[in-house]
Amino acid sequence: MLEVLLDGHPLPLHSKQFAGGEEHIMLTPTNAAPSRIEINALIQSSSELMQLLLINDALKRQFLNHPIALHLPYIPYARQDRVCNAGESFSLQVFAQLINQCGFSTVTVDDPHSDVAPALLERCVTRPQQELLVLHSHNNDEFQAFVQQAQLVSPDAGSNKKMLAVCQALGKDSFIRADKIRDVATGRISETIVYSDVLSGKVLIVDDICDGGRTFIALAQALKAKGAASVGLYVTHGIFSYGKEPLIQAGIDAVFSFYDWTKQ
Repeated sequence: MLEVLLDGHPLPLHSKQFAGGEEHIMLTPTNAAPSRIEINALIQSSSELMQLLLINDALKRQFLNHPIALHLPYIPYARQDRVCNAGESFSLQVFAQLINQCGFSTVTVDDPHSDVAPALLERCVTRPQQELLVLHSHNNDEFQAFVQQAQLVSPDAGSNKKMLAVCQALGKDSFIRADKIRDVATGRISETIVYSDVLSGKVLIVDDICDGGRTFIALAQALKAKGAASVGLYVTHGIFSYGKEPLIQAGIDAVFSFYDWTKQ
């Protein structure tokens, strides 16, 4: 999903793909002299990444290098934020270099996967997980009710630091710590560990991304083995490659997301 805003108002744009696979962008001509130009770019494919680059170029030509702000809710390739094996590319760095070359005045990102992405992106501003969680709670009554009754769950060590801020924002005193043992070569999870006791009937797993969801399915099963009666999942970026139904069928009772790719 790509959108251009001139002082908050959408500027119509037209895109097409030629038979050879090349992307083409055409902005609607306008005589406007905006004080702020922003691109909202929820990039879900490499084609949309190319479209973003073309939109930026077209805006610079039409508005004579006026500063352009980018809102990049999801950072493509953010999960490949290091080189783990010989012969791999550093995918996140390659992506960041493309964005940096565009010269955006600011790049606002939502709940980045790690601190690596904001460090690689120039003039980067982050909206943290707890800010988005509170906003989602205010806008979704079902989610708000679930949060009020649930004990929060951190799915791995990388989420623990975030969870402290989330607990403070949502008025929670503690959270359940969990972890996963992963084979670095294959990426597969061999074991899921839940360190803390389940103190309430409902628990809510909080994380940044759900793609296929196998990690959360294994964690939900481990939580129910520890006594949880109902398991919810909240993620900022709900990619849901196989839809939500496999998650629900496997024992996750409620699924919430700030950005739901299945609705884009």
